[in-house]
Amino acid sequence: MATVRVGRRLGASALDLLVVAGWVVVAAALGVLLRQLGVDVAASELTSNLTAFAVLVAPVVVTFAAQDSSASRATFGKRRLGLQVVNRAGGRVGLPRALARESVRFAPWVLAHVAVFGLARGSDWPGYLVLAVLAQVIVLASIAMMAADRQGRAIHDWCAGTRVVEATAPSATGP
Repeated sequence: MATVRVGRRLGASALDLLVVAGWVVVAAALGVLLRQLGVDVAASELTSNLTAFAVLVAPVVVTFAAQDSSASRATFGKRRLGLQVVNRAGGRVGLPRALARESVRFAPWVLAHVAVFGLARGSDWPGYLVLAVLAQVIVLASIAMMAADRQGRAIHDWCAGTRVVEATAPSATGP
């Protein structure tokens, strides 16, 4: 199984982010509706973070994990670019492993949300700035790992025991 170049993986991620952007539009519309009904989901920093996690992060993580563990072994972006997620043996990734992979992959997103919500509320706690920078460092470190690793694995691949390869036809013998 050939190592996939960083540019193709980033391209697949960019296509996946278009899907995420669509979901953000749906979530924002839901937020506007709730606000008009008198529900303030951003009443506090805690409720802002919990709401963002519940309506943005968790659905994306679960959806991407379900796609990566499906017969196609790929999210929308990976399918479009002919890529698949596989386990160490080159087989299909189970849902628990895919959930672990996507949880690590989107951890910087959660850190960034916490930082943005804290800073947007006018907090002067320096930890928010540290979280914002840390989120970016993790993303850049993950890209650097993809470029340096012989199998092109990112941080989330290392943690979950997965890698991204060129798509192959599904095996007749199963996952």
